[in-house]
Amino acid sequence: MTDLSSYDTTSLGGRLRRLRLAAAFAERQAIIEAEESAVFAFRAADAVHPAPPVSPAPSSAAAVSQSALPYTGAAPLSPAQESTLAEEEWAMQKPAAAGGGGGRRDSSSPASPGLLARAAPGLGGGAAATSAGGAPRSTELKKVGLAAGSQAAVVKLASYGAGPVRAASLMNYQSDKGELSLEREDGSLVTGKEAVANLAAHWSEENAREPSNDVLRLDIAFDGKVSKDAARAALADALKGHRFAWRIEERDSSTTVQVVAVAAGSGHDENGKRERIYANAKSLDRLYDKIEEAFGRDADFSKPVWVHGTDGATTQLAGLTKAGQLYAETDTGASIASAADRLFAKLPSNANRAKPANFNPNLQLAKSWQPSVRSSGPRDFAHVILSAKPGTDKEAFMDAARATLAKEFAGHEYVFVMHTNRQHIHVHAAVRLTSPTGEKLHPGIQDFNRWRETLAEEARERNIPMEAVRRFDQAHAPGYKLKDVKMVERGLASKNARRRIERVKNHEIHRPTRPEGRKRAAEAAAQWRSVAARGSSPLPPLAVGAVRLYRAEAATGGGHRATLFVNDRALAESYVAKSGAARLVYIDVPPDRLSDLRPSRDNPTQMFVVPASLHQLVKAVDRQDEAAILPFQRRSEAALAPRSKDQTKPLFEETQMRNADTMDAARAGLGESFERIRSFLPEGAVKDEFERRASSILEKAQGATEAQARLERTPGEIEGERYVDPNPARNLSSLITHERKGSEIHYSRHDAATGAYQTLAFIDKGKTLDVRDWNNAESVNAALQVASQKWDSLTINGTDAYKETVAQLAAAHGYKITNPELRDRIREVQAQAEARRQSLAERKDEVEPQQTEAKDTTPKVQPEFEGERGETAGGPILNTTPAERRVELESVRQRVIDEAERETQQANGAAAAQETNAASGSEAAPYRSQEEARVAREAERTVVNSASRAIPSDPNQSEAVQTLRHEQQRVFNQEERDQQRQIDLENQARLHREEEQRQRGEQEAEGESM
Repeated sequence: MTDLSSYDTTSLGGRLRRLRLAAAFAERQAIIEAEESAVFAFRAADAVHPAPPVSPAPSSAAAVSQSALPYTGAAPLSPAQESTLAEEEWAMQKPAAAGGGGGRRDSSSPASPGLLARAAPGLGGGAAATSAGGAPRSTELKKVGLAAGSQAAVVKLASYGAGPVRAASLMNYQSDKGELSLEREDGSLVTGKEAVANLAAHWSEENAREPSNDVLRLDIAFDGKVSKDAARAALADALKGHRFAWRIEERDSSTTVQVVAVAAGSGHDENGKRERIYANAKSLDRLYDKIEEAFGRDADFSKPVWVHGTDGATTQLAGLTKAGQLYAETDTGASIASAADRLFAKLPSNANRAKPANFNPNLQLAKSWQPSVRSSGPRDFAHVILSAKPGTDKEAFMDAARATLAKEFAGHEYVFVMHTNRQHIHVHAAVRLTSPTGEKLHPGIQDFNRWRETLAEEARERNIPMEAVRRFDQAHAPGYKLKDVKMVERGLASKNARRRIERVKNHEIHRPTRPEGRKRAAEAAAQWRSVAARGSSPLPPLAVGAVRLYRAEAATGGGHRATLFVNDRALAESYVAKSGAARLVYIDVPPDRLSDLRPSRDNPTQMFVVPASLHQLVKAVDRQDEAAILPFQRRSEAALAPRSKDQTKPLFEETQMRNADTMDAARAGLGESFERIRSFLPEGAVKDEFERRASSILEKAQGATEAQARLERTPGEIEGERYVDPNPARNLSSLITHERKGSEIHYSRHDAATGAYQTLAFIDKGKTLDVRDWNNAESVNAALQVASQKWDSLTINGTDAYKETVAQLAAAHGYKITNPELRDRIREVQAQAEARRQSLAERKDEVEPQQTEAKDTTPKVQPEFEGERGETAGGPILNTTPAERRVELESVRQRVIDEAERETQQANGAAAAQETNAASGSEAAPYRSQEEARVAREAERTVVNSASRAIPSDPNQSEAVQTLRHEQQRVFNQEERDQQRQIDLENQARLHREEEQRQRGEQEAEGESM
């Protein structure tokens, strides 16, 4: 028997905490039963937590000011301590006298200066102070937490379900077919397939709602003969606006028409309501009248059979055709079989896909009816998913999810389990919507928001940084669906589906177009600007009855036995601003300690003496990391900017990050395409040539995939001499942000213009830094900065290209590298840089005339470039004069014109020969698409009038046009280098003249002194 005498059952908050701490199910159940019966209410509180004795306090502020010594709740202060307090109080008042107290107030500050005096019974007490306790976390505090690395709380309502089959399917998925144990709301476990099946059956014993009548089956009997054409026309008239299928059965003296029809129609009745056939006598009589009027004769009607949803429609269609043995037509006049074949071929996911052997025409037709069904099925249970990022403490998150479900679905049955089979961890919960007492849940948007708030709160209590934020707070695009992923994996996804996945995975900025979305994006942008403008972070909500006080003190903390605090944050912040090294701290005084406070003598409504025992609860107000906030602010503001013409939606292949997996998938898709093409080619030389070329292409693709895989297996790495706990680094570029994931710190790179997420730059693992974006110098430099803050010397591991980048950066910034080969390379790079500087200085001497008293008649030397003509220390060049560059650009222009004409002729020839792919062409008459020819003509129109106009980039350009575009760009780059070189030479010459003038002045001064 569990002893409950040690439990305080006086509050719901305490109850939830005790339930979480109670490990055994029996102990939890005993607490619940005791509180519901109210037998043990208030018993344990007095025994275990006796109220602390209240120290006597003056009854009013006036009485306090007249006492000899300020009351602190401790021993009286000495005269020296009292004098120190007086000086401190005077210093605290100085900013207010200068107007510093008129700034903004913190939302958690008391509403008026006299609030503390009214709240504390010992200070003229009245009612207890009210505060923000119980209020939701402020939006500013959420955003500060998000910028500091907190993850977003994710709670999704994946689906609804009803019936034993759906319940068993969901629970089998949750339990991995019985391999995982499901936890129930009471803490008990459901283990094994049989137990899962029994629970699913128990959930479906009582359905609170009958399924809707969506489809009806009706037999119509006529005396005499009815032709098929007459029946087709009559049904189209009687069931106008309804989707249906039918067949006719003729006998010697009668005819029967069997109909399966959707109850909902597309038309409207005389009252403006959407037409629908209902399962009542009035609606059915109206239907019967329409049918008899359309056929022009009396009829006998069978009792209608009503079914629900797509499954029911499929069953009735199968009965209509006797599982495909009998002929039946649809409302379009086509047979069910032919209509189903057309519907299957029209689906984008079935492009170039053969019809499966178990293809069901009735099911295919029933699916096409689904938009017209407008059914409302029963909802017995909901599938809820709670997610966290990789690296999150699994046990802590499971406990947070457990507490969230207990709080949000109290009184309802539910089961849940954690899955870790994906990159992120997630908890699947199945919640029965109807409670044993008949209470029904109807989740809406507000409920979803509250679920996220609860999960974030419970996660923070377990040291998991998490915030309940909206998608607009991060300018994220809407999520994609599982069917989109499946279609991409099969290579059958449409451009829109691939685009949806790409936008989410690449963290693209979402620019809403609807007014409601624009409004939310504007609110998020304004909030981020407010967060960036604050000098310090907002504070968490205040507990009910507590009072928050502020103080400006040195970073080492106060040394007084009793210190002065103020209840106005603006006043304390103004003193911090004037004191230089001081910091802002605060203290939340709980309700039972308010009597320990003492108003000051000179300003009893704003300043209060806090004893040393309370001063131990002081906390510092953190300064905001502006670099961490900046990317979020840029994203939110970019979400409001109109989309420019160059921000058109790129193809998935253009922006998808290439890796070994995507390359292997592309090679597999290419192989499947070759197989389909091969099946259409006749035997002979053409097919042999195609197979030869296809094999060559696949071999090259395989080699590229293997090379990429080797490259990914050797990422860049920076190793230190010891393990150092990963902590966020400071003073990095504003484009590099960090995020804590478990014991690691993940650093990401963002776009300089918009702040949009680019890629994962590197990961701090404590002993090493895993540099993922090693081919980007900015990411590598940031990683080296972080490593230099952790360790004195660094060891570099990775590819030769990565090591070369490190060597260049180390030579420029002075990073200490231990690799012997890199140290030699760093010295070499530094020597080359020094040699270039000296070479520039020497050429400057040759260019500028000698500034001496005796005129030099030596002819001026034309400045030369490094090395022989045609190359520099930085690599080969094209030209060295404007005339030569113009000649080169003119050559590129003429070749673009010739290439456009050639590709146009090839494309026209391919169209005339009805060629559809590269395999149908030959070396003499190669295949050329019309799109490639069009892009080539666009390039021609760009340069035809001016060779200096840049050829635009286009993914459909042929290799020849791309090569010409790169050659043109090299000429442009060389012109920029020449201009910069001229500027450098002029600067060097100017510096040389100034140095000579200085030396000449020193020589003249030295001569005069002699």
